[in-house]
Formats: sequence, structure tokens, C-alpha cells
Amino acid sequence: VRIYRGYDPAWFTGITPLTRKEMEVSEDEFLICSVGILRKVKGIKFLTEAARLLPADVPFRIILIGDGTDSPDTLRLAQESGVAEKFIHKGHLKNPPAWMAACDLYVQPSLSEGLGRAITEAMCLAKPVIVTDGGGAKELFARGDNGFVVRRGSAQALADAIMNCWKNKDSLGLVGARARETILHEFNHSETIRRTYELYCELQG
Repeated sequence: VRIYRGYDPAWFTGITPLTRKEMEVSEDEFLICSVGILRKVKGIKFLTEAARLLPADVPFRIILIGDGTDSPDTLRLAQESGVAEKFIHKGHLKNPPAWMAACDLYVQPSLSEGLGRAITEAMCLAKPVIVTDGGGAKELFARGDNGFVVRRGSAQALADAIMNCWKNKDSLGLVGARARETILHEFNHSETIRRTYELYCELQG
């Protein structure tokens, strides 16, 4: 029996997004956020390679949050991309959702990912999300109009998806709203509780 871990957008109503001044970025920059502990499976390498493939005239910044995202290894990957100035390495933060809420797009480039906490948090915050087809995260976007799923392990696929979001940034708010609706109606914690209770009742006979 598969019972999804649920979330509730209401948990994030008190989150206050950081200002652009607090983030030390300009008002016209397209902010991309990615959260995760530095491990190969998280695919940060492919996100840094994707940054190199984006056109030079696109004013994007990529904010990396999580243990190890400010490590020498991650800094090296950014340097190797040739666009190290496009990256903001925050490392471990106490309140990642405040950063996520201030960004234009959330990207999870993992080679394999379940229903990741950061992904569902971004959806609760009504952020448009890009994930890969590695693992179960793609199930969050099965409806097809509430996010973007790309081929895992492909920097080009990530770059193409980011560019598509940039070109259609005026419609990203609707995509994010649909992502929030998905959590509210399909992956809500109340449904998790209900199904878990029903399963225990069934097992007790």
C-alpha cells in the first residue's frame, strides 16, 4: 500500500519572502532556487552545466541552499561552468522557504528524488518547479500543467526548461498556483492521515 506523505500550504502562510535588497540581487534578475544536501544524486553538477548553456543576455542567478552547497567542490563546479558569478552559494540556512518564496523558479536537478521536502515546500509556496524524471518526484506533476519534468542527467534539458520558463515568465504564476492546488487537493496531509487510519483499521480486521 502506497500512502504519500502529505503537506498543507497553510503551513507556509507565515513565510515572509526576503527582499531583493536582503538577497543582494537586482530587481530585474530571474532568480532560480535549488535546495539540497551536496551529494552526487542531487545533480548539482548538471545544474551548473546548464547555467553555462544559457544565453549570456539572460539575467539569471542561481541560489544554492543546503549543506555543502558552499563547499570547495561546489565552488569548483561553478568555476568550471564559466559563469561562477551567476551562482549564490548559501550553504546551510535555518529558513530556506523565505529564500524560495522570493525566487521566480525552483529547480531540483536530482538523478533520483522521491517526493522531496524542498519540492513540496516550493509547491506550497506556489512556485513553478522543474524536476527530473528520476524517481517519484515526477508523480507530483502528472497532471501536466502544474510544473515541468525533464530528462535526468541532462544539462541541456535543464537549460531548455529554464529558458522556456524565462521566455514565458508572465505565465509562471499560474503554473505555481496549480502546483499549490496539487498539494492542497492531491497530496494533502489530511489525506495521508485518513488513508493511514483506514489501513490500520483494515489490518485490524
